[in-house]
Amino acid sequence: MLKKIEKPDIWQFLRFCVVGTSNAVIDFGVLNLLLWLYPTTDLWKTLGYNSIAVLLASTNSFFWNKSWTFQLRSPITSQEIYRFTVLVSATTLMNDVLMWLLGGIFPSIMVSSRMGANALKLAAIIGTMSISFFGMRLWVFFHKKFAGEAESLLDYGTENLLTLEAVYEADADSTDDKAAVGLKL
Repeated sequence: MLKKIEKPDIWQFLRFCVVGTSNAVIDFGVLNLLLWLYPTTDLWKTLGYNSIAVLLASTNSFFWNKSWTFQLRSPITSQEIYRFTVLVSATTLMNDVLMWLLGGIFPSIMVSSRMGANALKLAAIIGTMSISFFGMRLWVFFHKKFAGEAESLLDYGTENLLTLEAVYEADADSTDDKAAVGLKL
């Protein structure tokens, strides 16, 4: 059974949203600065600018989420850095892919470089926000206090797997019985 959402979970999510807002300011700020300094309507250049903006915002995210959102006071570990790098690489790629797909679906949106890029950026941020939160909470900054959540998710999946395995074995046994009967004839 999944864990009930409690008041500390809500406050943690709200802190994540505050950090996310600061990340969005950095993300949009860097993207717009690059578009102002080097204007373009080329989607590929915009995606390059976007990647730089996302990486800088993600670095901000790492430090604030570790110390404030998830309130982990331990020193930064190589495992956290590795997991964070994997998560950020995946979310940056997802962010760019969403911008690319939306830019392809709505090519006229890139007529105005800054306006179009910001519209695509907003959609991409919304598309990757929940993956970022759960990735940070359940993988990057995994802590013993979160172990119960992960364990309940694992138990839920294991129960379903065992049920499927039992059904499969029962079906296989009945098929074997028929094959054995068929061989005797």
